[in-house]
Amino acid sequence: MIETWIDALAKIWMFDDGQGKLVKSYRLFDKSDRIPESITEFPCAISYPTGLQPQYGASIPTILIWDGATEFHLAGDVQLNNIPYALPFFRKILSAAAGNIKLAGTVSEFSIPFEPGALSLVEFEYGAGPSHRGILVHWRVKEDVSGQITISA
Repeated sequence: MIETWIDALAKIWMFDDGQGKLVKSYRLFDKSDRIPESITEFPCAISYPTGLQPQYGASIPTILIWDGATEFHLAGDVQLNNIPYALPFFRKILSAAAGNIKLAGTVSEFSIPFEPGALSLVEFEYGAGPSHRGILVHWRVKEDVSGQITISA
């Protein structure tokens, strides 16, 4: 279930930003590193599910396909001179995803879908902080839950 893999997904985004800083990647279930109310530390990443599509076998969900997003908050403002800092993150994000397609063995498949806007340079407004620049990444997780969900009458 999602509790077993979402924090593993968050950990793959903890890579070097190219300037000697490690991306801080917040977790959903690890209570030691919870998502803040306002973004004050850059660069950081926040990952969360956005939807779920179950696939059924014998009237029981056997595969869960989770759609989700990761927000990479990269610069503390929206100045255009931050774009050169942000652009290498596209490759770093793709490399991190490609190197972790099983999320440490917790899922059947993790990928960034082949669709328009799968990775986008955006401006975020988050909490009480100022607007700032970053990258929004859409992802998909396929999870085999055969035998884990039961139906009762």
